[in-house]
Parts: sequence; structure tokens; C-alpha cells
Amino acid sequence: MKGIEDLIELVEWVRRLENNVEDAVHSSSEDTVVSRDFEIFFNRFLYFMLQFDLKEYPVNLFHWLKLLKKPLKDWWPAAANLLDEEGISSDFIILDDEIGLSEEAEELLREYKSYQEASAKVVRDVLIHCRDVSLEKGLDMQWSYTKFRLFLIKNPVTNIEAMELYCLENDFDHFLTSSLENCYEDIPPSSAFKCQSCGWTLHEKTKNVFVCIKQQCLRSYDVSSLNHYEITEAEQLRVKESIQFSTVIPGQRELELKRKLVKSGAAIELYPDLERLGDLRVRRAGEKAGSEELLIDVKDYRNAKQLAKKLVTDHAAGLVKTPVIAVPDDKANSRYLKFVNKRLVEMGINSCKVYSFKQVVRMFKELSSDGAQLFEVKENIHVY
Repeated sequence: MKGIEDLIELVEWVRRLENNVEDAVHSSSEDTVVSRDFEIFFNRFLYFMLQFDLKEYPVNLFHWLKLLKKPLKDWWPAAANLLDEEGISSDFIILDDEIGLSEEAEELLREYKSYQEASAKVVRDVLIHCRDVSLEKGLDMQWSYTKFRLFLIKNPVTNIEAMELYCLENDFDHFLTSSLENCYEDIPPSSAFKCQSCGWTLHEKTKNVFVCIKQQCLRSYDVSSLNHYEITEAEQLRVKESIQFSTVIPGQRELELKRKLVKSGAAIELYPDLERLGDLRVRRAGEKAGSEELLIDVKDYRNAKQLAKKLVTDHAAGLVKTPVIAVPDDKANSRYLKFVNKRLVEMGINSCKVYSFKQVVRMFKELSSDGAQLFEVKENIHVY
């Protein structure tokens, strides 16, 4: 098996048919577009199955449909093991009785496809542009780059007039202006509501069932308040899905940590030295540049295994930017932190350590009280 990509390809076929999967099974003898697509899909599925040691093979179409609704570990252990290696529950199912493609399958597609394919090329190009202009022309592009990212983070939905005004007010050059416009697309006519957590448009999964593209948003999703999050006539554009995942949602967590630290008396600079020094530079409020500071990179990974794998890979490539890696509190429980930090130690990595947002704030409060040294060398964390 090539890897997780094979499972993703299978899930993509299910997504292509979406709720028509069951219709196709029950009307497979008819010569329709759905049935023909389904026949191609089902033959593809059988081809996959012949390559693996399954606990249970589909004996007919109805049995096959039943398998898609069962946890992978119960019938396709090889795929379940792959998911486990990536930190994803082996209770993963592909089809849900009520909403078609399951939420975890949707999440898998986005994390391994749209996120990886894009990782927001437009935003990366803007970063490269700002660095190049800074080096070649000696211009300080820090303000422009930070403002560019902040508009995206704070405006998952917007309109062209607000965007153009923002570009003028912040004196964006032509490249930045056109790049910002390229980050957005028209809101589909079918989209009527916004997610109250991340601000992007909700998708009507089935009739009167609205979901967000980010599975974790469902935890804070209150259906009863849906009418308070209607898309207005003035809101005509939304950021593209890849940018919502790679820039907006992570950026919202960065601003969350910034608010917590500012409330505790910190002065924060976002994306210092055009991201060469991480996501946040932290000083005591009122301290001048050159005083003690802490550099933080925020990581919003759903599970510990994925974060550990990312940090080990980045360390090997020399891409770890900061000594402190901060993870949102809703993910960073003691088990999560212990797993990642233990893995880093096992790999001989002592130049960074993972903390929860609460721990980072507590560290700042303790070390900045009574004139104490702001950041000491603690548990192999380097001072900057």
C-alpha cells in the first residue's frame, strides 16, 4: 500500500457521489449518470480491496455499503493502522447514515489534500515578496505583511469595497493588493450562514443540516443561534478554503494567545522579522527593543502524533524557529503535551518544547513579577 494517499483517494470517490452512494446502490441496474459513476467507483473500490488483507470482503453491493458505515478497524485493519500512525482514531468511518460522507472523512480530505496542496501559495508568495523588497530596496515590509495577514484572519467573509479601502489605508503596493484579492472568491448562492467559531460559510450537508469545514468548530456550534450568523448582502466574498485552513484558522489561534498575553501585561509583535522568528515576539509592556523577549510559534494540530511528526521533520530540516511551541488549551491536555515532549527528547531534540496557552501565560506572569528575570533557561528552553 502506498500510504495514506490510497485511503484518501477512496474517500474522494465517496465524496464525489456524496449522498448518491446509497441511491446508486439501490438503483445500480439503471442506466443513469449516477449509476455509471457508481459502477466506476465500485470497480475502483474492489481493485483496492484485492491488494489488502481485509477482515471482511464485500459479497455484494449492500454488504459493501454496510462496510463503509463501519469503523475501519473492523474490516480494513491496514487502513486503520495507517490512521493510527497519523494520530487519527481507528474508529474512523467513511459514510454516516444521516449526513453522507462522515465528518472525520471530510476532515481527513481537507487536512491531507486541500491544506497540503495549497498551504496558501498566495500567502507564501506575499511573504517572499515582502522579504525580497525588504532586502533589495531596504524598505521595512513588516507592517505591510502583518496587516495583510490580519485582514485575512479577521475577515473570512468581506466585500470588495472593504478590501480596497483597507489596501489604500495601509498603502499596499500593487502586488499585495492583487494578492489579497486573489485570496477571495464569491460566496456561493447556497451559503446562507457563517460559522460562529471560525467565521467561514457553513455548508448545508443535508436538508437543514449545516456544518463547518472545520470539524472542531462543531463543538462550539449552536444551531439555535444560527439566525444571528446570517450572511448579509454586504458580505459577498469569502476566503478560499485552502487559505481558511492554512492561514485564517491558525491565525485566529495566534490572536487568541496574543489576547491572553496582552491581558497579562505583555507587549506582542506578530510575525517578527517576517516570520523568521516565529509567530509572536513577547516582551513586558513598555520594554524597548533589545530587552529580554520570548519567541513563540503557535501550532494548532488536532493530535499529538501529527505535531510530534511535524516538529521532528522541521528540526531535521532546520525549520524550527522558536524555543517555545504553543498549542491551544482545547487540544493541549497533559497527555498530549507529554507525548510530544517525550518524542522530542527521544529524538535528541532539546531546542524546543511544547506548552499549552495556559502554561505560556503562567510562565510570563511568574517570570515578570517582582522584577524577576523575564525568561530563564528552564527545562532546556533557550533564552532569546
